[in-house]
Amino acid sequence: MDSYQNVFVMRHGDRLDNFDRHWAEKAARPWDPPVSQNGMVRAFQTGQRIRSQTGSPIHRVFVSPFFRCVHTASEVVAALSAPKDLPSADESKLVKVGIEYGLCEMMNSMAIWPEVSPIDGKFDFNISDLEAMFPEGMVDHNVDPIYKEGKDWKQHSRPSIKIQPSTKCIQTASKVVAALSLSAPRDLPSIDKSKLVKVAIEYGLCEMMNSVAICPEVSPKDGIFDFNISDLEAMFPEGMVDHNVDPIYKEMPKWEETVEGCKERYAKVVKALADKYPTENLLLITHREGLETTFSTFFKDTTVLEVEDCAYVQLRREVSSKMGMLKLGSMRLLNLESGLVIILSLSQHRF
Repeated sequence: MDSYQNVFVMRHGDRLDNFDRHWAEKAARPWDPPVSQNGMVRAFQTGQRIRSQTGSPIHRVFVSPFFRCVHTASEVVAALSAPKDLPSADESKLVKVGIEYGLCEMMNSMAIWPEVSPIDGKFDFNISDLEAMFPEGMVDHNVDPIYKEGKDWKQHSRPSIKIQPSTKCIQTASKVVAALSLSAPRDLPSIDKSKLVKVAIEYGLCEMMNSVAICPEVSPKDGIFDFNISDLEAMFPEGMVDHNVDPIYKEMPKWEETVEGCKERYAKVVKALADKYPTENLLLITHREGLETTFSTFFKDTTVLEVEDCAYVQLRREVSSKMGMLKLGSMRLLNLESGLVIILSLSQHRF
Protein backbone atom coordinates (compact mmCIF):
# COMPACT_ATOMS: atom_id res chain seq x y z
CA MET A 1 0.00 0.00 0.00
CA ASP A 2 1.50 3.35 -1.08
CA SER A 3 0.65 6.75 0.39
CA TYR A 4 2.29 10.10 1.05
CA GLN A 5 3.42 11.96 4.13
CA ASN A 6 3.08 15.77 4.04
CA VAL A 7 5.14 17.99 6.34
CA PHE A 8 4.38 21.72 6.48
CA VAL A 9 6.91 24.08 8.09
CA MET A 10 5.33 27.46 8.84
CA ARG A 11 6.45 30.78 10.27
CA HIS A 12 4.42 32.45 13.03
CA GLY A 13 2.05 35.34 12.35
CA ASP A 14 2.75 39.09 12.54
CA ARG A 15 4.41 40.04 15.85
CA LEU A 16 2.62 42.68 17.90
CA ASP A 17 5.85 44.53 18.70
CA ASN A 18 6.37 45.18 14.98
CA PHE A 19 3.18 47.26 15.02
CA ASP A 20 3.29 48.67 18.55
CA ARG A 21 6.85 49.94 18.99
CA HIS A 22 6.21 50.74 22.65
CA TRP A 23 4.86 47.30 23.54
CA ALA A 24 8.20 46.00 24.88
CA GLU A 25 8.59 48.97 27.21
CA LYS A 26 5.67 47.86 29.37
CA ALA A 27 5.76 44.09 28.82
CA ALA A 28 6.81 41.68 31.56
CA ARG A 29 8.39 39.45 28.93
CA PRO A 30 9.54 41.85 26.20
CA TRP A 31 11.27 39.04 24.30
CA ASP A 32 8.05 37.04 23.90
CA PRO A 33 5.41 39.11 22.06
CA PRO A 34 2.03 37.76 20.94
CA VAL A 35 0.80 38.16 17.38
CA SER A 36 -1.20 41.19 16.31
CA GLN A 37 -4.86 41.15 15.32
CA ASN A 38 -3.78 41.01 11.68
CA GLY A 39 -1.49 38.13 12.56
CA MET A 40 -4.36 36.18 14.10
CA VAL A 41 -6.49 36.71 11.01
CA ARG A 42 -3.67 35.68 8.69
CA ALA A 43 -2.91 32.59 10.79
CA PHE A 44 -6.51 31.42 10.59
CA GLN A 45 -6.63 32.01 6.84
CA THR A 46 -3.32 30.16 6.39
CA GLY A 47 -4.78 27.21 8.27
CA GLN A 48 -7.72 27.22 5.87
CA ARG A 49 -5.35 27.33 2.89
CA ILE A 50 -3.20 24.46 4.18
CA ARG A 51 -6.31 22.44 4.85
CA SER A 52 -7.60 22.88 1.30
CA GLN A 53 -4.15 22.34 -0.20
CA THR A 54 -3.40 18.96 1.37
CA GLY A 55 -6.59 17.16 0.41
CA SER A 56 -5.99 15.08 3.54
CA PRO A 57 -6.06 15.99 7.25
CA ILE A 58 -3.19 17.34 9.31
CA HIS A 59 -2.73 14.83 12.11
CA ARG A 60 -0.21 16.56 14.35
CA VAL A 61 0.94 20.10 15.03
CA PHE A 62 4.30 20.77 16.71
CA VAL A 63 4.96 24.30 17.86
CA SER A 64 7.77 26.43 19.28
CA PRO A 65 7.08 27.51 22.89
CA PHE A 66 7.38 31.21 22.02
CA PHE A 67 4.01 32.88 22.48
CA ARG A 68 3.82 34.19 18.92
CA CYS A 69 4.09 30.62 17.66
CA VAL A 70 1.58 29.17 20.13
CA HIS A 71 -0.76 32.10 19.40
CA THR A 72 -0.44 31.36 15.68
CA ALA A 73 -0.95 27.64 16.22
CA SER A 74 -4.19 28.18 18.15
CA GLU A 75 -5.64 30.01 15.15
CA VAL A 76 -4.35 27.49 12.62
CA VAL A 77 -5.74 24.60 14.66
CA ALA A 78 -9.15 26.30 14.76
CA ALA A 79 -9.11 26.44 10.95
CA LEU A 80 -7.82 22.88 10.56
CA SER A 81 -10.41 21.48 12.97
CA ALA A 82 -13.52 23.16 11.61
CA PRO A 83 -16.60 20.94 11.35
CA LYS A 84 -16.13 19.80 7.76
CA ASP A 85 -13.44 17.49 9.15
CA LEU A 86 -16.32 15.72 10.88
CA PRO A 87 -18.25 14.17 7.98
CA SER A 88 -20.97 12.56 10.03
CA ALA A 89 -21.93 15.70 11.95
CA ASP A 90 -25.51 16.93 11.51
CA GLU A 91 -25.02 20.32 9.80
CA SER A 92 -28.37 21.52 11.13
CA LYS A 93 -26.82 21.44 14.62
CA LEU A 94 -23.74 23.48 13.77
CA VAL A 95 -23.36 27.04 15.06
CA LYS A 96 -24.78 29.57 12.60
CA VAL A 97 -23.17 32.99 12.21
CA GLY A 98 -24.53 36.29 10.94
CA ILE A 99 -23.00 39.78 10.84
CA GLU A 100 -25.20 42.47 12.38
CA TYR A 101 -24.49 46.18 11.81
CA GLY A 102 -26.66 47.02 14.80
CA LEU A 103 -24.02 45.56 17.13
CA CYS A 104 -21.24 47.83 15.89
CA GLU A 105 -19.20 50.28 17.96
CA MET A 106 -20.80 53.51 19.22
CA MET A 107 -20.41 55.70 16.14
CA ASN A 108 -19.09 58.92 17.63
CA SER A 109 -15.88 60.51 18.87
CA MET A 110 -16.50 59.18 22.39
CA ALA A 111 -15.69 55.67 21.14
CA ILE A 112 -13.57 56.26 18.03
CA TRP A 113 -10.92 58.95 17.97
CA PRO A 114 -11.43 61.58 15.26
CA GLU A 115 -7.72 61.27 14.45
CA VAL A 116 -8.20 57.68 13.22
CA SER A 117 -11.79 57.75 11.94
CA PRO A 118 -12.50 58.08 8.18
CA ILE A 119 -12.56 61.70 7.02
CA ASP A 120 -15.90 61.23 5.28
CA GLY A 121 -17.40 59.36 8.23
CA LYS A 122 -17.92 56.20 6.17
CA PHE A 123 -16.76 52.97 7.81
CA ASP A 124 -16.58 50.38 5.05
CA PHE A 125 -16.30 46.62 5.67
CA ASN A 126 -15.61 43.85 3.19
CA ILE A 127 -18.27 41.47 4.45
CA SER A 128 -17.09 38.59 2.24
CA ASP A 129 -13.60 38.75 3.77
CA LEU A 130 -15.04 38.85 7.28
CA GLU A 131 -17.34 35.90 6.62
CA ALA A 132 -14.39 33.93 5.21
CA MET A 133 -12.90 33.83 8.71
CA PHE A 134 -15.52 31.29 9.77
CA PRO A 135 -15.55 27.60 8.82
CA GLU A 136 -17.34 26.74 5.60
CA GLY A 137 -21.08 26.30 6.01
CA MET A 138 -21.37 28.28 9.25
CA VAL A 139 -22.33 31.68 7.84
CA ASP A 140 -26.09 31.92 7.43
CA HIS A 141 -26.74 34.05 4.35
CA ASN A 142 -30.49 33.78 4.88
CA VAL A 143 -30.43 35.91 8.01
CA ASP A 144 -32.33 39.20 7.66
CA PRO A 145 -30.26 41.70 9.70
CA ILE A 146 -31.94 44.09 12.10
CA TYR A 147 -29.87 46.96 10.70
CA LYS A 148 -29.34 46.76 6.92
CA GLU A 149 -26.33 49.10 7.00
CA GLY A 150 -23.93 50.84 9.36
CA LYS A 151 -25.21 53.90 11.19
CA ASP A 152 -23.98 57.39 10.46
CA TRP A 153 -21.02 58.88 12.26
CA LYS A 154 -21.85 60.90 15.41
CA GLN A 155 -24.78 58.67 16.40
CA HIS A 156 -25.02 58.71 20.20
CA SER A 157 -26.94 55.53 20.89
CA ARG A 158 -26.80 51.93 19.78
CA PRO A 159 -28.88 48.80 20.10
CA SER A 160 -27.38 45.73 21.70
CA ILE A 161 -27.32 42.11 20.41
CA LYS A 162 -25.12 38.54 16.36
CA ILE A 163 -21.64 39.98 15.62
CA GLN A 164 -20.39 43.50 15.02
CA PRO A 165 -18.49 43.91 11.75
CA SER A 166 -15.05 44.97 13.02
CA THR A 167 -12.03 42.74 12.54
CA LYS A 168 -11.36 42.35 16.27
CA CYS A 169 -14.95 41.28 16.93
CA ILE A 170 -14.96 38.90 13.97
CA GLN A 171 -11.69 37.41 15.21
CA THR A 172 -13.13 36.91 18.68
CA ALA A 173 -16.28 35.39 17.21
CA SER A 174 -14.32 32.96 15.02
CA LYS A 175 -12.48 31.67 18.09
CA VAL A 176 -15.71 31.34 20.06
CA VAL A 177 -17.32 29.48 17.16
CA ALA A 178 -14.36 27.11 16.97
CA ALA A 179 -14.64 26.44 20.70
CA LEU A 180 -18.40 25.90 20.50
CA SER A 181 -18.00 23.54 17.57
CA LEU A 182 -15.22 21.50 19.13
CA SER A 183 -16.16 21.41 22.79
CA ALA A 184 -19.73 20.14 22.49
CA PRO A 185 -19.42 16.48 21.47
CA ARG A 186 -22.87 15.77 22.88
CA ASP A 187 -24.30 17.63 19.86
CA LEU A 188 -22.13 15.57 17.51
CA PRO A 189 -22.43 12.02 18.84
CA SER A 190 -20.43 10.32 16.10
CA ILE A 191 -17.21 12.38 16.44
CA ASP A 192 -14.13 10.21 16.79
CA LYS A 193 -11.83 12.22 19.07
CA SER A 194 -8.86 10.23 17.82
CA LYS A 195 -9.26 12.04 14.49
CA LEU A 196 -8.85 15.53 15.94
CA VAL A 197 -5.58 17.38 15.36
CA LYS A 198 -3.02 16.61 18.08
CA VAL A 199 -0.81 19.40 19.37
CA ALA A 200 2.53 19.33 21.20
CA ILE A 201 5.10 21.97 22.11
CA GLU A 202 8.60 21.25 20.82
CA TYR A 203 11.57 23.18 22.23
CA GLY A 204 13.64 22.27 19.18
CA LEU A 205 11.44 24.53 17.01
CA CYS A 206 12.12 27.63 19.14
CA GLU A 207 13.67 30.90 18.01
CA MET A 208 17.39 31.09 17.22
CA MET A 209 18.80 31.59 20.70
CA ASN A 210 21.29 34.38 20.21
CA SER A 211 21.50 38.15 19.85
CA VAL A 212 21.15 37.88 16.06
CA ALA A 213 17.48 36.96 16.52
CA ILE A 214 16.65 38.39 19.96
CA CYS A 215 17.82 41.88 20.86
CA PRO A 216 20.03 41.91 23.99
CA GLU A 217 17.97 44.87 25.26
CA VAL A 218 14.88 42.67 25.69
CA SER A 219 16.39 39.24 26.39
CA PRO A 220 16.53 37.94 29.99
CA LYS A 221 19.66 39.16 31.77
CA ASP A 222 20.45 35.65 33.02
CA GLY A 223 19.89 34.07 29.60
CA ILE A 224 17.06 31.89 30.95
CA PHE A 225 13.91 31.90 28.83
CA ASP A 226 11.13 30.48 30.97
CA PHE A 227 7.79 29.29 29.62
CA ASN A 228 4.68 28.23 31.50
CA ILE A 229 3.84 25.23 29.34
CA SER A 230 0.50 24.63 31.05
CA ASP A 231 -0.67 28.14 30.20
CA LEU A 232 0.45 27.72 26.60
CA GLU A 233 -1.29 24.36 26.25
CA ALA A 234 -4.49 25.89 27.66
CA MET A 235 -4.79 28.00 24.49
CA PHE A 236 -5.88 24.90 22.55
CA PRO A 237 -9.31 23.21 22.73
CA GLU A 238 -9.68 20.56 25.38
CA GLY A 239 -8.41 17.16 24.30
CA MET A 240 -6.11 18.42 21.55
CA VAL A 241 -2.82 18.57 23.46
CA ASP A 242 -1.05 15.21 23.35
CA HIS A 243 0.77 14.77 26.67
CA ASN A 244 2.18 11.41 25.58
CA VAL A 245 4.51 12.95 23.00
CA ASP A 246 8.21 12.53 23.77
CA PRO A 247 9.82 15.79 22.53
CA ILE A 248 12.95 15.79 20.40
CA TYR A 249 14.45 18.53 22.60
CA LYS A 250 13.67 18.06 26.30
CA GLU A 251 14.65 21.64 27.16
CA MET A 252 15.42 24.98 25.57
CA PRO A 253 18.64 25.34 23.56
CA LYS A 254 21.28 27.35 25.41
CA TRP A 255 21.50 31.10 24.92
CA GLU A 256 24.06 32.31 22.37
CA GLU A 257 23.94 29.25 20.16
CA THR A 258 25.71 29.79 16.84
CA VAL A 259 23.82 30.44 13.61
CA GLU A 260 25.18 27.20 12.15
CA GLY A 261 24.25 25.33 15.31
CA CYS A 262 20.72 26.71 15.05
CA LYS A 263 20.41 25.58 11.43
CA GLU A 264 21.58 22.10 12.38
CA ARG A 265 18.98 22.05 15.16
CA TYR A 266 16.13 22.95 12.83
CA ALA A 267 17.19 20.38 10.22
CA LYS A 268 17.50 17.70 12.90
CA VAL A 269 14.07 18.42 14.43
CA VAL A 270 12.19 18.48 11.10
CA LYS A 271 13.72 15.16 10.05
CA ALA A 272 13.30 13.55 13.48
CA LEU A 273 9.61 14.49 13.73
CA ALA A 274 8.88 13.32 10.18
CA ASP A 275 10.62 10.00 10.82
CA LYS A 276 8.88 9.58 14.19
CA TYR A 277 5.41 9.91 12.64
CA PRO A 278 5.89 8.61 9.07
CA THR A 279 2.23 7.78 8.48
CA GLU A 280 0.91 11.17 9.65
CA ASN A 281 0.77 14.63 8.08
CA LEU A 282 2.56 17.20 10.23
CA LEU A 283 2.48 20.97 10.65
CA LEU A 284 5.51 22.53 12.37
CA ILE A 285 5.07 26.15 13.49
CA THR A 286 8.37 27.86 14.07
CA HIS A 287 10.39 30.99 13.25
CA ARG A 288 11.97 32.63 10.22
CA GLU A 289 15.25 30.73 10.47
CA GLY A 290 13.41 27.41 10.69
CA LEU A 291 11.68 28.10 7.40
CA GLU A 292 14.87 29.32 5.73
CA THR A 293 16.76 26.22 6.89
CA THR A 294 14.07 23.85 5.65
CA PHE A 295 14.00 25.52 2.25
CA SER A 296 17.77 25.71 1.80
CA THR A 297 18.11 22.05 2.78
CA PHE A 298 16.33 21.10 -0.41
CA PHE A 299 17.54 23.95 -2.63
CA LYS A 300 21.24 24.33 -1.95
CA ASP A 301 22.06 27.12 -4.40
CA THR A 302 19.46 29.61 -3.24
CA THR A 303 19.29 32.74 -1.17
CA VAL A 304 16.16 33.50 0.84
CA LEU A 305 15.73 37.27 0.88
CA GLU A 306 12.52 37.49 2.87
CA VAL A 307 10.14 35.24 4.79
CA GLU A 308 6.64 36.65 5.19
CA ASP A 309 4.66 36.13 8.37
CA CYS A 310 2.68 32.88 8.13
CA ALA A 311 4.76 31.77 5.13
CA TYR A 312 5.18 28.01 4.83
CA VAL A 313 6.80 25.29 2.76
CA GLN A 314 5.35 21.87 2.05
CA LEU A 315 7.46 18.73 2.02
CA ARG A 316 6.21 15.37 0.75
CA ARG A 317 7.53 11.86 0.51
CA GLU A 318 6.15 8.51 -0.51
CA VAL A 319 5.48 6.01 2.24
CA SER A 320 4.96 2.39 1.23
CA SER A 321 4.18 -0.68 3.28
CA LYS A 322 5.10 -4.23 2.42
CA MET A 323 4.65 -7.20 4.74
CA GLY A 324 4.27 -4.87 7.71
CA MET A 325 7.47 -2.94 6.96
CA LEU A 326 7.46 0.77 6.11
CA LYS A 327 9.64 2.10 3.33
CA LEU A 328 10.20 5.85 3.32
CA GLY A 329 10.98 7.77 0.15
CA SER A 330 13.03 10.96 -0.12
CA MET A 331 11.46 14.24 0.95
CA ARG A 332 10.86 16.75 -1.81
CA LEU A 333 9.76 20.36 -1.69
CA LEU A 334 6.42 21.00 -3.38
CA ASN A 335 5.56 24.68 -3.18
CA LEU A 336 7.57 27.78 -4.08
CA GLU A 337 4.83 30.39 -3.82
CA SER A 338 3.86 30.55 -0.17
CA GLY A 339 5.51 33.67 1.18
CA LEU A 340 9.22 33.22 0.47
CA VAL A 341 11.15 35.73 -1.61
CA ILE A 342 14.08 33.78 -3.05
CA ILE A 343 16.86 33.87 -5.62
CA LEU A 344 17.30 30.58 -7.47
CA SER A 345 20.50 29.52 -9.21
CA LEU A 346 20.47 27.51 -12.42
CA SER A 347 21.30 24.29 -10.56
CA GLN A 348 18.92 23.01 -7.91
CA HIS A 349 19.43 19.98 -5.72
CA ARG A 350 16.98 17.67 -4.01
CA PHE A 351 17.55 14.81 -1.61
